[in-house]
Amino acid sequence: MGNTSSLFFGSFVTQLHAAAPFGRERPATRKGSCRMSINPLTPAQRSQRARIAAHTRWAKEPDRLAATAPGRRAAFEKLLDEVDPDRTLSEPDRLKRARNAQKAQLERIRLAASKSRRRGAGGGANG
Repeated sequence: MGNTSSLFFGSFVTQLHAAAPFGRERPATRKGSCRMSINPLTPAQRSQRARIAAHTRWAKEPDRLAATAPGRRAAFEKLLDEVDPDRTLSEPDRLKRARNAQKAQLERIRLAASKSRRRGAGGGANG
């Protein structure tokens, strides 16, 4: 029975493909297919779609702190590796230096944001 049904199914699929007009793309076979759309989104539309997805994801999150803990932990461990790659410092010194590196990183982000806001407000090219 397995051979008969597979022969029929294979024949049926071949007939469907033969009936489709030449050059016409077959429709996606499953939800979420990666097939290119006829009307691709603009960069602004892709950003908007991503923001919608992010807001939807966070609206459903019961514990935001727990959801972001692995990323925060990994970022801090990276800073620990940057300040003491050979593990020669004592643990308190490593932690203190990593916290300082973290604060410096956040200040760089704040400075870049400040410059960006200033440029956006017509503050000139030097920011």
